[in-house]
Amino acid sequence: MQNKINPWAHRFADLLNKERIKELATVRVSPLEDLYSLPIELACAKLESLLDQTFYPTNQCVDILARLIGAADAHYRLTYSDIENFLMGIYDEDVPLKQFELPICLTGLAGIGKTSLLKAFLRVMGCEQYIELNQYHSPFVMATPKLITIGPRKSVNDLMKALTNSDAKNLNYVARFQSYRDSIPFIIADEFQFATSSSTANTIISQMLLSLCYVGVPWMFCANFSLLNKLQRRPVEEVERLLSNPIVLRPDSYNSECWMNTLGFQKEVAPEIIKFDAESDAKRIYIMTAGRKRATRRLICEAFRIVYPSKGLIDMSALERAYKSYEFSSYRKDSEIILNQMILNHPHKGRADLWCSLPMPKDAATQFFEDARAHRNDLVAEMELKSALTGPERKAAKEIQSTFKKNKNNVVPLGKNNKLNSQELINNAKKFRDSL
Repeated sequence: MQNKINPWAHRFADLLNKERIKELATVRVSPLEDLYSLPIELACAKLESLLDQTFYPTNQCVDILARLIGAADAHYRLTYSDIENFLMGIYDEDVPLKQFELPICLTGLAGIGKTSLLKAFLRVMGCEQYIELNQYHSPFVMATPKLITIGPRKSVNDLMKALTNSDAKNLNYVARFQSYRDSIPFIIADEFQFATSSSTANTIISQMLLSLCYVGVPWMFCANFSLLNKLQRRPVEEVERLLSNPIVLRPDSYNSECWMNTLGFQKEVAPEIIKFDAESDAKRIYIMTAGRKRATRRLICEAFRIVYPSKGLIDMSALERAYKSYEFSSYRKDSEIILNQMILNHPHKGRADLWCSLPMPKDAATQFFEDARAHRNDLVAEMELKSALTGPERKAAKEIQSTFKKNKNNVVPLGKNNKLNSQELINNAKKFRDSL
């Protein structure tokens, strides 16, 4: 290889185009057939596995992937100017990486698709490559992004061991040297919320996050809303370092092409039996799942369990039954809380894990909640009116509505406006509360 060629500068050139990113991120699976010929547990496992694998890159996902790839590309271009300087850096005692790299914080509801997005990023970034420099050196690797699953690790030392796969004493230096030598373009840290359950968890997690800043490579950590809230209560200097570059992965709008295409991809997993309409049923499925990908998968799988004995179809009727089932109750409760708190624009008490404390941009994704607020206001006004009616007036109102549908020109006489007694007032108030 001629020294004039800079392999780092060209590695991601093909990935700076969003259409190319979308193409590489997309995952379509081979459709399942004859599921009813399999034992129920095997059939359910196959269905759930493929629902998890299929992936439609929404506009939101493509924008995030483009940002991450751009950060990796910029790191390569600024750090690895040419082969000669790369070799000088290998033998330099001071690793030529940035002394401190601010992270990107990817946050969102649990089950919204953060892990699927990370898999898409690794998929788009491709395989590792090798650089042949000269006859005096073995080929050097250009690595893929490094993914660290934190899990139950309890200290900075545990984290650095996982990053370097080493037990050396100076793990921070080892991490910097390996990252430079292996041309690691990006580091991702996931599942920090499971790092520790001790009374000092917030401090330990913050220390672990800050330790990754000193590696000197672009990096991102994933945080659910619970972890985000914990970090926001840390000292201001830590907050400014760890949360200065947030990305919030939000549910797509119920009437967006992205949401409908996501449902369409899930239908493709088992087209013989998944028969809901990805367009006309999109809003109802959105309400049942709050737009969360994991909840949508579980809803479909639960519906399949329900129809399996009769070898039926997973249509809206089956999804409604699954939604009301005991097995889906946890998802149902969270969906209702998420939608209610967004309609009211206020967090639900005791459920910080379902509320984003960061300011949200107003865009198409908020349309559902604006529609829902308007619908709620209309419902409240209607129930206020109905609760003030006497029994005969309510009966007359029903007759008016029934007749109006048949013939708008007919006139139905109203009953006499009798005074409300105390019991009627109580009953009407109860009806009003129950309707909200």
